Amino acid sequence: MIKIRNKSTFLALCITSPLLFLSACGGGGGDTSGGSENTTAPKPTIALSASSTSIEVGENTLLTWSSSHATSCIASGAWSGDKSLTGSEETDVFDAVGNYDFELSCSGEGGETKISLPIAVIDIVISEPSEYPNILLIIADDMGKDATNGFSEGQIKPTTPTLDDLQNAGLSFNNFWSYPSCTPTRASMITGKYGVNTGVKWVGDILDPQEVTLQSHINTLTNDRYSTAVVGKWHISGTEPTLNPEDFGINFYSGIISGAVNDYYEWQMYEDGTTSRQTEYATTKLTNVAIDWIAQQQDKPWFMWMAYNAPHTPYHVPPNSMHSQGDLPAYEDGIDALPYYLAAIEAMDYQIGRLLDSIPQQELENTVIIVMGDNGTPSSVAQSPYRQGSSKGSVYQGGVNVPLFVTGKGVTRSGLIENLASATDIFSTISEIAGIDEPNIHDSLSLKPLFTNDVQIRDYQYVEKDDGDVDMWAISDGEYKLIVNADGTMKLYHLASDPYEEQELINSGSLSAAEQAIITELEAELDNIRNGNNNGNDPEPLEFNTGMAFLNDTGITFGSNESNNGTNCTTTITGTNGLLLEQDCSQGRSATVNSGSDGDGGFYLTRINADGSVYSGNGNYASDPWACVRDDRTGLLWEVKTRDGGIHDANNFYRWGA
Repeated sequence: MIKIRNKSTFLALCITSPLLFLSACGGGGGDTSGGSENTTAPKPTIALSASSTSIEVGENTLLTWSSSHATSCIASGAWSGDKSLTGSEETDVFDAVGNYDFELSCSGEGGETKISLPIAVIDIVISEPSEYPNILLIIADDMGKDATNGFSEGQIKPTTPTLDDLQNAGLSFNNFWSYPSCTPTRASMITGKYGVNTGVKWVGDILDPQEVTLQSHINTLTNDRYSTAVVGKWHISGTEPTLNPEDFGINFYSGIISGAVNDYYEWQMYEDGTTSRQTEYATTKLTNVAIDWIAQQQDKPWFMWMAYNAPHTPYHVPPNSMHSQGDLPAYEDGIDALPYYLAAIEAMDYQIGRLLDSIPQQELENTVIIVMGDNGTPSSVAQSPYRQGSSKGSVYQGGVNVPLFVTGKGVTRSGLIENLASATDIFSTISEIAGIDEPNIHDSLSLKPLFTNDVQIRDYQYVEKDDGDVDMWAISDGEYKLIVNADGTMKLYHLASDPYEEQELINSGSLSAAEQAIITELEAELDNIRNGNNNGNDPEPLEFNTGMAFLNDTGITFGSNESNNGTNCTTTITGTNGLLLEQDCSQGRSATVNSGSDGDGGFYLTRINADGSVYSGNGNYASDPWACVRDDRTGLLWEVKTRDGGIHDANNFYRWGA
């Protein structure tokens, strides 16, 4: 079977299918008739199959047949005309629902055999599960692992019963990487791309309005299945409200355009193209907006991107009913900031509890909840084991290794796991939760399989920082971490034994051969990421290796001789004269790699959009067409022909020159 990225069957190329095989020995549903029969000559046999025997209106199918002991074949029923003894033929596109019988009669010295293959054509059906889950993504601003219960880092933790319950009920990630600051983290989440591919690498960088956001991506591919909202901190379009976040394909936005508020009790909120002065504690007000919006969603599942600005500075004391840090005086420089920081987290936890309590139980049970931090803890409140210079703003673990936990509908696993994950993965994870079958795109990999199974998703984590003065990037395979500066200097850490990067290996003495090899490996992967070599999930054509021809093999794994059709090709096939028959099944990839290890039967094909990007639609050409198919073995690009009289019509011919 031909392997196509994007699950759906590529009918025009598939060659494996239910197979009808009729011999003259009786059975099989065929009939024999006609002519005076030769008692010594065997009756013809026919094998007739289709790439699909059940298709939708607007599609076609590929018929394949072979015969033996026959001298002629003729088609009837839904097709007609003389046919070769062995061949294949693409049917016309079916434009009406119904059952179509493709009949084939073959005659020879032993008589005539006739076979019929029914093809069912059905209405286009959009498969919809009975109930898609709601999605609640909660982002805490500047909340590191040292300030989050359930992680070993830090000594003084906030009291957060709501977050604790969410974490304990679901899956918690010990190796989740954000960016060192909030803007690039949010940009990577909402686009599924690293900063090197969006240009957003530091605070204040502006995301190109032409980028496709997660919300737009979901609703484009699901026919507006979800109501989407972003409430709270935006901070990917500069500091002034010159652009409405709803222009990015989001149904509703209300919140803080810039990176922070100057005062939690007096701040500007942006909604419907205008700003208004707010005097309610910011965390409370944002929660109220989210509660009101969710309550209005009656007809669709909803996706709420709830981006709190807490516990980001300034350290303003929350209402006393929301925290357990005591009667705190107004914060001033020189005062220990940690109690104020923890109080802001506790107030956020209190408001998250209000938000969850406002959702009807049945609706809440059908909700996936994701909670994460957008970067590490600020240095003014960072706790051991994070040292000065290794917290927020740095590519060290204290700056990028942040909390992530998931619970709710469909999450059957619980506890702390060590799988590698990155902020870009939020894009594909939520896409798959929303029902997109092929969610992995750009630099993003879906973590959803981990909700139910212990599987490896990501081999490497990548992060970068370019604040105008410092330009560096880091990569890890989970055991080692390599930090590279734009000036060429490098640092290597063995995270397995040195999780907080206290012992740098390159400058501490001679490196072992294994350490030299890991540097080479990580540098090669950095080159792939940063220079677009096999970037993300848009594959380049694979290199040829032993058994590959210059063109794709047919994938046929059986052969025949004069007396036997369908001979197994694991051994050589000889003719009745004893000579070796050089057959397709004993040549090429289908013979050397008869498995899916290099693409099924050796094939590896990718659908391509008209603009050259990799297709990520629903795979139904009638409702969501693609323009070309790329052969990832050869790099050849094949146009999808149409029958609509347009520029791609199969009956058109073009040439260069006069």
